[in-house]
Amino acid sequence: MVLVINPSKTKLMLLSTPQLSKVHHLNTEKFDITINSIPLERVTTTKLLGSHIHEHLNWEGNAAMLL
Repeated sequence: MVLVINPSKTKLMLLSTPQLSKVHHLNTEKFDITINSIPLERVTTTKLLGSHIHEHLNWEGNAAMLL
């Protein structure tokens, strides 16, 4: 069995606390991560298994969708 990653559907998210994000400048830092020379799109939120996940691991987006 071979795992094939589709770069056009793959997203990049950096998980951290808001405090560490500011200290390490993660909001402004550019990360060039590629798969087969295709750059990954960086996102701040995504939906995974029906739950909305935010890069700072808060549940505000998920709670808003439930209400």
